[in-house]
Amino acid sequence: MKKIFFLTAIAFSVAFSGCQKTLEKEFYNPEVYSKVGSAFSGYFTKTLYTWKLYVQDYGEWWWEIAGTGAMGVAGYSQVAQRYITDRYAWFSGYDDLSGTNGFGSEGQLYNNRFGSFYVGMNAWPAMKNLIGTVSGQELDDNQIYYALTTMMKDYYALMTVDFYDNIPYSEAFSGKNSIFFPKYDDPKEIYVSVLNELKTISEQLPDMYNKMSASAKATFSVQDIAFQGDVNKWVQYINAIRLRHAIRISGVEEATAKTHIQDLLTKIIFQNKI
Repeated sequence: MKKIFFLTAIAFSVAFSGCQKTLEKEFYNPEVYSKVGSAFSGYFTKTLYTWKLYVQDYGEWWWEIAGTGAMGVAGYSQVAQRYITDRYAWFSGYDDLSGTNGFGSEGQLYNNRFGSFYVGMNAWPAMKNLIGTVSGQELDDNQIYYALTTMMKDYYALMTVDFYDNIPYSEAFSGKNSIFFPKYDDPKEIYVSVLNELKTISEQLPDMYNKMSASAKATFSVQDIAFQGDVNKWVQYINAIRLRHAIRISGVEEATAKTHIQDLLTKIIFQNKI
């Protein structure tokens, strides 16, 4: 009887372990990334999990799940969003462009996305300074983090341009160079610059990944809470951003838009579900 019980316990343990691994694979928990380790991987994951880029704002649903242990997951997967109704006092002032409502400088509707862009991307200039101090295998193992953080910075810039038009971009994040009052750039110039940079990043990512050591790839798969280290999905995602914003700018910069769209038509953008 004891032998049967023992074998049953082992079988149950193996089955439970298999189920747990399946659940972890299907429902990846973004809270499991390492908060220590290299500065590059930490900066990358911090930016990927920063508020108002992919993790959205607090809302009614957020507080409904508070305390369940799923707050981080829900916020990142965007199922906990601000539930907008007319019972909010600021809802009726959504068109306020200069005060504290709507789209104002501290507006609750867009919740000061202008300031959030520069605060949320504060890891990027630190990475930019740090990447110039490493070489050899250390550079190969960490270049991908800088490239993907640059992509997030560029994407967030386009989001900010769409809402605020002229914004500081080319001279932004240059406090180390004593540029504390960066100029406001023309939106079209920002779009063109970002689209070109995203094209370069998407083309270089596979080679960057292939140069990483086995241990660095393993770390990347954990730190990458979005695609678990699948560089092909990152390329697809970046190309999708390029296509969307190339179409958006086509009315004012047809030549640039056409160049990117024609390039993207030669690529298979959505090979897998993202």
